[in-house]
Amino acid sequence: MRWRKKGHGGTDAETVAAALYTEARMARRFWSFEHITLPSLMNQTDKEFLFVLLTSPEMPRHHQDRLAALIAPLPGATLLVSDAPSVEEALLEPLDAFNATTDHLVQLRLDDDDGISVNFIARLRENARKMAGFKTYAISQCRGLTLHNWDGAPRALRMTHLPFVGIGTAARMPRGLSIFHFSHVGLSRNLPSLQDPRDVNFFHQRWTGSDTDKGPGINRKAEREAGEQELRRALRKEFPYLAPLNLLGPETRGGADRPRDGETRTAPPAA
Repeated sequence: MRWRKKGHGGTDAETVAAALYTEARMARRFWSFEHITLPSLMNQTDKEFLFVLLTSPEMPRHHQDRLAALIAPLPGATLLVSDAPSVEEALLEPLDAFNATTDHLVQLRLDDDDGISVNFIARLRENARKMAGFKTYAISQCRGLTLHNWDGAPRALRMTHLPFVGIGTAARMPRGLSIFHFSHVGLSRNLPSLQDPRDVNFFHQRWTGSDTDKGPGINRKAEREAGEQELRRALRKEFPYLAPLNLLGPETRGGADRPRDGETRTAPPAA
């Protein structure tokens, strides 16, 4: 929650912090982290993994404390508050510690507004075994769901097939390098790679406030419309933690955004 590329609010800490840590933006990001990202990790069928949540000293202390409290119930979770000038440098120390305990470390990237299937880690472990003969490699479990969640527009949920999208891309890296030393697309260009499109593995938002997607428009070629039955099956099997959000409510079919009788609806707070 500190680092941005040029063109996304500047590069000096004060400029970036002023844009990142407004209360309105924090309300949105915490909503997403609490309802999507963290439940996706808490509900993994394979719980043998470590989680580093990276932020910076510029984040207001009450937000740091809130993050620490949220991840406390997740075994193996660490809040890393780092003043390093880049994500790559911030992660070097914890990666050295992890590498000291295993000879086969697989790194995974996940933003605070996305989620993964509850079966993601189990499938990643299976795919890592297939690539065990390589000293370095990258893995993309490349099918997922994309939620269009723009202010003032009906929600839409679409199937997505996007190899080496940043969500859930994994890699076994050379010692001394983090997965962020390459772009997510660059991983497949520089390392032996595996794509596994067999299951629905990630949940991505295109939404108001995103750093990389500036607004609703033409659907991406990687996305396709899916029937309600197909979507319900994927949600039930892979993302049961999303059930309280009612993603297939009237708003995802273009109707009014209102709950049905006896229905509970939770939605991101307005900016």
